[in-house]
Amino acid sequence: MNEPPDRDRRKHERYELKRSVRAESAGQEAEGRVRDISASGVALNIDLNLSNNDFVQLHIDTVGDVQGRVARTFEGGIAIAFDDGGVPNRLLDAFEAMKQEEKKDVGGKETDLLLKAFENLDRD
Repeated sequence: MNEPPDRDRRKHERYELKRSVRAESAGQEAEGRVRDISASGVALNIDLNLSNNDFVQLHIDTVGDVQGRVARTFEGGIAIAFDDGGVPNRLLDAFEAMKQEEKKDVGGKETDLLLKAFENLDRD
Protein backbone atom coordinates (compact mmCIF):
# COMPACT_ATOMS: atom_id res chain seq x y z
CA MET A 1 0.00 0.00 0.00
CA ASN A 2 1.09 3.52 -0.69
CA GLU A 3 0.72 6.22 1.91
CA PRO A 4 -0.84 9.56 0.87
CA PRO A 5 1.82 11.95 -0.44
CA ASP A 6 2.95 15.00 1.49
CA ARG A 7 0.47 17.85 1.19
CA ASP A 8 3.23 20.01 -0.35
CA ARG A 9 3.17 17.87 -3.52
CA ARG A 10 -0.58 18.12 -4.10
CA LYS A 11 -1.95 20.13 -7.02
CA HIS A 12 -5.09 21.30 -5.20
CA GLU A 13 -5.86 22.11 -1.60
CA ARG A 14 -7.80 19.33 0.15
CA TYR A 15 -10.65 20.01 2.52
CA GLU A 16 -12.35 17.79 5.06
CA LEU A 17 -15.82 16.75 4.00
CA LYS A 18 -17.18 14.16 6.41
CA ARG A 19 -19.94 12.64 4.29
CA SER A 20 -21.00 9.06 3.67
CA VAL A 21 -20.09 7.50 0.34
CA ARG A 22 -21.04 4.39 -1.60
CA ALA A 23 -18.43 3.07 -4.02
CA GLU A 24 -18.81 0.48 -6.78
CA SER A 25 -16.00 -1.04 -8.79
CA ALA A 26 -15.32 -4.34 -10.55
CA GLY A 27 -18.36 -6.03 -9.02
CA GLN A 28 -17.52 -4.81 -5.52
CA GLU A 29 -19.64 -2.38 -3.52
CA ALA A 30 -18.91 -0.81 -0.15
CA GLU A 31 -20.05 2.01 2.13
CA GLY A 32 -17.54 4.37 3.72
CA ARG A 33 -16.78 7.97 4.59
CA VAL A 34 -15.18 10.79 2.65
CA ARG A 35 -11.89 11.72 4.29
CA ASP A 36 -11.15 14.83 2.25
CA ILE A 37 -11.89 16.29 -1.16
CA SER A 38 -10.28 18.64 -3.69
CA ALA A 39 -10.95 19.91 -7.19
CA SER A 40 -9.17 16.86 -8.62
CA GLY A 41 -10.14 14.00 -6.35
CA VAL A 42 -11.32 12.53 -3.09
CA ALA A 43 -9.83 10.32 -0.36
CA LEU A 44 -12.14 7.71 1.14
CA ASN A 45 -12.03 5.69 4.33
CA ILE A 46 -13.51 2.52 2.86
CA ASP A 47 -12.86 -1.20 2.73
CA LEU A 48 -12.38 -2.06 -0.96
CA ASN A 49 -9.65 -4.20 -2.48
CA LEU A 50 -8.77 -2.17 -5.57
CA SER A 51 -5.66 -1.42 -7.58
CA ASN A 52 -4.33 1.80 -9.05
CA ASN A 53 -6.25 2.93 -12.14
CA ASP A 54 -9.37 0.83 -11.35
CA PHE A 55 -12.55 2.66 -12.38
CA VAL A 56 -14.81 3.62 -9.44
CA GLN A 57 -18.37 4.97 -9.42
CA LEU A 58 -19.15 6.98 -6.27
CA HIS A 59 -22.29 8.34 -4.68
CA ILE A 60 -21.33 10.99 -2.12
CA ASP A 61 -24.00 12.17 0.31
CA THR A 62 -25.15 15.72 -0.59
CA VAL A 63 -22.86 15.75 -3.66
CA GLY A 64 -24.30 13.02 -5.85
CA ASP A 65 -22.76 10.66 -8.37
CA VAL A 66 -19.16 11.13 -9.50
CA GLN A 67 -16.63 8.81 -11.06
CA GLY A 68 -12.91 8.43 -11.30
CA ARG A 69 -9.98 6.07 -11.04
CA VAL A 70 -7.97 4.84 -8.08
CA ALA A 71 -4.93 7.10 -7.79
CA ARG A 72 -3.46 5.35 -4.76
CA THR A 73 -4.30 3.14 -1.84
CA PHE A 74 -3.46 3.74 1.82
CA GLU A 75 -4.16 1.99 5.09
CA GLY A 76 -7.92 2.05 5.54
CA GLY A 77 -8.85 3.52 2.20
CA ILE A 78 -8.29 4.72 -1.33
CA ALA A 79 -7.81 8.00 -3.16
CA ILE A 80 -9.78 8.65 -6.34
CA ALA A 81 -8.79 11.04 -9.14
CA PHE A 82 -11.96 12.42 -10.72
CA ASP A 83 -12.57 11.77 -14.42
CA ASP A 84 -12.89 14.84 -16.63
CA GLY A 85 -16.31 16.08 -17.57
CA GLY A 86 -18.28 18.30 -15.27
CA VAL A 87 -17.45 16.84 -11.89
CA PRO A 88 -16.10 20.10 -10.44
CA ASN A 89 -19.23 21.97 -11.50
CA ARG A 90 -21.50 19.43 -9.82
CA LEU A 91 -19.37 19.57 -6.70
CA LEU A 92 -19.50 23.34 -6.66
CA ASP A 93 -23.28 23.27 -7.03
CA ALA A 94 -23.51 20.80 -4.14
CA PHE A 95 -21.25 22.90 -1.92
CA GLU A 96 -23.29 26.01 -2.68
CA ALA A 97 -26.45 24.16 -1.65
CA MET A 98 -24.74 22.87 1.50
CA LYS A 99 -23.65 26.40 2.35
CA GLN A 100 -27.23 27.63 2.19
CA GLU A 101 -28.33 24.82 4.52
CA GLU A 102 -25.47 25.36 6.95
CA LYS A 103 -26.14 29.09 7.16
CA LYS A 104 -29.42 28.16 8.79
CA ASP A 105 -27.65 25.98 11.37
CA VAL A 106 -23.94 26.55 11.97
CA GLY A 107 -22.86 29.44 9.79
CA GLY A 108 -21.46 27.52 6.82
CA LYS A 109 -17.79 27.55 7.82
CA GLU A 110 -17.06 24.12 6.29
CA THR A 111 -18.56 24.97 2.93
CA ASP A 112 -16.96 28.42 2.86
CA LEU A 113 -13.63 26.58 2.76
CA LEU A 114 -14.87 24.12 0.15
CA LEU A 115 -16.21 26.87 -2.08
CA LYS A 116 -12.85 28.64 -1.85
CA ALA A 117 -11.19 25.50 -3.23
CA PHE A 118 -13.53 25.49 -6.23
CA GLU A 119 -14.04 29.21 -6.86
CA ASN A 120 -11.51 29.42 -9.69
CA LEU A 121 -12.99 26.59 -11.73
CA ASP A 122 -14.77 27.43 -14.96
CA ARG A 123 -18.50 26.77 -14.90
CA ASP A 124 -20.35 25.32 -17.88
